Amino acid sequence: MSVGLITRENLLKNKASNATFLALKTDDKTALEGMVTLEPILKSTITGNISVAILGMGGDSHTASFFPGAATLETAIDLNNAAACQSVTPLTAPHERMTLTRTRILASNLLVIHITSDDKLEVLENAKKSADFNVTPISSILSQTQSDVQLYWAP
Repeated sequence: MSVGLITRENLLKNKASNATFLALKTDDKTALEGMVTLEPILKSTITGNISVAILGMGGDSHTASFFPGAATLETAIDLNNAAACQSVTPLTAPHERMTLTRTRILASNLLVIHITSDDKLEVLENAKKSADFNVTPISSILSQTQSDVQLYWAP
């Protein structure tokens, strides 16, 4: 089942059914090729702020496919990067990912970070004290003042 279908069936209900949902998965062979496809679509579709962006966090402090040590992490989180999306290849996973750039994510009225488990809560608390975005990418979201961030933790 596709992410788009799962999202529509579970989240885009009632008043939310009018929301625009854009999957970052394309038919391109690589995420790098997908950037070429997605960039004009994203720039023409998302013309203002995103209302709400919901981000998770992995045990390694990655969020939004901002993976620690990834070769394109610096580009993805660079606030001078005007691109809407970025391909990322994690050091710890065998396949590429697609993400919105930090610039685009921070153009959200509300950022929700949803995490589960005591372990991830500890990672998050440590990341709040870190300024090394290459080691703790979630810090690049937590340390900014541009967008309102709400944290939700489910043990």
